[in-house]
Amino acid sequence: TLFDGTGRSIFLSDENGECCQIWIDAPESGKIKFHAAAVESKEDEQMEMDWEVPVTYLPQGLDDAVQFVRKWFGR
Repeated sequence: TLFDGTGRSIFLSDENGECCQIWIDAPESGKIKFHAAAVESKEDEQMEMDWEVPVTYLPQGLDDAVQFVRKWFGR
């Protein structure tokens, strides 16, 4: 299964050396929480974003999280 009681995470980076982590928590009550945060950024900028969606929205939620981070890289 996708979840064994723990969350999952990925790291994305850009050509400038910035890095962000996206992670998801284990589903709870039919919902899933997504999180994104800067790991390495220009001038130590902070970026954090959290969302919660129905579990059925998982694939689109992951796509949305990746798009959010890519837009942040392009700021």
